[in-house]
Amino acid sequence: MATDIFMIHLVILLCMFFMYISNEFSQMELRQDNEHFRRIKILIEFHDQILGMSATVNEIFSISVLLNLALSSLNLCMLGFEVVDGVSLAEFLRHAFLLFLQVLQIFNVCYMGMRLSECSTSISISAFNHLIFSRNLAYQKHLLSIIQRSQRPAILNAPLLSVVSLETLRKVLSIAYQFFTVLNSIKN
Repeated sequence: MATDIFMIHLVILLCMFFMYISNEFSQMELRQDNEHFRRIKILIEFHDQILGMSATVNEIFSISVLLNLALSSLNLCMLGFEVVDGVSLAEFLRHAFLLFLQVLQIFNVCYMGMRLSECSTSISISAFNHLIFSRNLAYQKHLLSIIQRSQRPAILNAPLLSVVSLETLRKVLSIAYQFFTVLNSIKN
């Protein structure tokens, strides 16, 4: 749980950096002086650093995310089985609340993976809107480089699974439900 919270905070920080760059391009005036070129080069270097940090976060937390998703799927299955097992009202409420918290934990991780991807690609839209009105070829080349890099989104992934997104949440819930139905049919 603490690992998830730490990862979520790092992803929020990365999203904040990506949105900062996107806002800088959106608010930047179109000028052709050296100060403007230097500012764009600084933004491109900052974008490279953020992409490096994003790759590091993905590398550090990918195994943790995989274990979290796999164990959460198993836990959801078992909690669902306990909920329908015919327990007392107090036990039912306790298991249902735990089930809700488990789904919320998986949702947070999957949502942050999707959010990181969206934030990292938003830079290309802002830079492209700036590129349309530029007439200087050197300036256009600088903008094209950041547009090309931001077309490939920064991602969180779990080994053996796909990119962590809300689609991953759907898959985890589907697998948990399949296990649940198998256990329920064996019991009956």
